[in-house]
Amino acid sequence: MLRIMLTSLILILHLSAGGYGIGQAHKPLTPKIWITAVPDDGPGTPLAGTPIEGKVQTDRSDLVVVIYALGGDRFYAQPFANAMLTPIVDNAWSSETHGGTMFAALLVDPKLFTPEPIVDALPRVDGKRVLAIARRTPKAK
Repeated sequence: MLRIMLTSLILILHLSAGGYGIGQAHKPLTPKIWITAVPDDGPGTPLAGTPIEGKVQTDRSDLVVVIYALGGDRFYAQPFANAMLTPIVDNAWSSETHGGTMFAALLVDPKLFTPEPIVDALPRVDGKRVLAIARRTPKAK
């Protein structure tokens, strides 16, 4: 009986000290974003023939993607000025877009970041409002 009690006590101490991963703190994922596909349509295209698509790495479910297309020397929020937040579903995102010479996707906290429809420069990653940025240029036709 004493042997069973000692074995049980050792097992309880082992588990409470983090054995088998129990009780260990979860290290949050570093937020990341990738653009996996962009349209080849140039700036000014009404709506591109193919969507812009990408993936994210995050363990937060409250984040969204803000997409910008570069036209001339300014970035324009996509797909429209009244629809600038793209949801993330199963760590992937996709949106219609207008054409551009370069595209940027921002992983943002919508409670802290309010996108502007047109910007001269992209915001910087600050770890609170903007958690990650990806850029991609379309293939030359």
